[in-house]
Order: sequence, then structure tokens, then C-alpha cells
Amino acid sequence: MFLFASCSSDENLDNNFTLTGCIVSSPHNTPVSNCVVEVTNGNTALASTITNEDGLFELTVDRDLLDGTHYLSIYDNQYGNKKQEKIQGVGMSAYDYGDIILFDIRNPYSLPTFNYQNYTYVVHPVLRREYALSELNNALDNVHDFGFEEWFLPNEMEFRKIISMIVANGTMYGLIPSGLYWTSDFDGKYTKYIFYSVGKPPTVEIGGSSNPSQMAGIVPISRY
Repeated sequence: MFLFASCSSDENLDNNFTLTGCIVSSPHNTPVSNCVVEVTNGNTALASTITNEDGLFELTVDRDLLDGTHYLSIYDNQYGNKKQEKIQGVGMSAYDYGDIILFDIRNPYSLPTFNYQNYTYVVHPVLRREYALSELNNALDNVHDFGFEEWFLPNEMEFRKIISMIVANGTMYGLIPSGLYWTSDFDGKYTKYIFYSVGKPPTVEIGGSSNPSQMAGIVPISRY
């Protein structure tokens, strides 16, 4: 079934309405390809396309055709799921209309975010496997998930910002399981790690290791 469809709009100089976004399925935010996406007036399709292998789509419609109520219609060819929702308030902020969430185009999968030092950071929602200290340098070389080409480890302050975001949200306590996690901090001898324990509030303890065999998990982040 659909978890959400995300979209953002833009009006160009030719008075066209362009809708871009992505469609993923639950429970693991898996992109849905070959999904029919249409802008309709409720009866007639004004524009139609199919999502690509990354679940992405783009539709352009003459704005003059959108003088009344219009909808985003989604049909999953593989499982037969169909969803139609009214398009309203399309923009860069998040609005939730049923299964359709309008999103910031820079974060197409609506990943958890936090702000720090004039950047918006996104948190990888699932990659938590453990790595030995000796493996860290190359751990994220081939990770290009969720529309971001570069993922990296948070430093201590960035990790604390993630925790603050979890606490402020109140529904994200499962985002990071309790455990030991690497940071990007290195003082010339020790690589800093954080022991994080889920709780209300969570607890954090700081340590470090120079043992190449030391194991700890990762919480990759990216930013824009």
C-alpha cells in the first residue's frame, strides 16, 4: 500500500503548473516504479505520467486548465491501489492530506530533519548496522540513498541535535535504537563514540576508542 506521495509545485514563465515528487510504499519507504500519476479535474486527466525506477515523477499542466478544483490521482499498476486527493496549498512546507504529503523538493522522501549552523540535515531512517573502527573510512562510500549523493557520520553536536529532534517530535523514539554509535570526531588518537539509550528523556554517554576491532553502529546524515 502507499505510505505517501510527496509533491512540490512550480509555476514557470509559460504559465504552466509543474508538479514533481515521488511515491514510496510502506513500511520501508521503497520507491514505487511504473505507478500512474495524473492531475485531474475530477473527471478528466489533464496530464499523466509514470514514476521511474526511483519512484519519481514530473507533470506539467497549463494553469489555465486549473480554474477549478483539481486532484492528484495515483494508481499502482502492480497491486491495484488507487488514491486521489485534492491538491491545495502546494508549496515548500509540509501539509498532510490523507496519504498525500506535500514536501520540500530538496527532501523528496520526507526524511527526519534538524537544523544546525544554517543547514538542514536529514537523518537516514534505516541504516544502523555496526562497523568496526577500521571499516569506518569507507562505510558510506557507496551509500546514495533517498535522493542524497553523500552521507556522512554526525559529530557529537550533530548527534545531540538528532536527539533533540527526536525528543521534540515525541513520536520518533524508534528512529535510533539504544546502543553504541560512532561519530566523526577524532582527536588524533581516539574516535569518539556515543552510547545512546532510548528513554524520556534519552541518555547520552561519551567515550572513545583507538581499537580497530571496536564495533559500533552508525546514524548517517546528509544536509542541504
